[in-house]
Amino acid sequence: MCLTIPAKVISVKQNQAKVKLNRKEKLADCRLVDVKVGDWVVLTNNYITAKLSQKEAEDILKLIKKRR
Repeated sequence: MCLTIPAKVISVKQNQAKVKLNRKEKLADCRLVDVKVGDWVVLTNNYITAKLSQKEAEDILKLIKKRR
């Protein structure tokens, strides 16, 4: 089973987006989804595969926090 944790886009340069995920920053390929700074996204194997609303992202993060 995979758990996809929401990440927030903090910069975009060509086909790469820098995202903040669990207090860490990482690069993700954004050729599959058009993103901009501030978007909430989900990653699969370092590819951004979908965008989330801020509410969806917050709800998922709250649920994960409760489970810990």
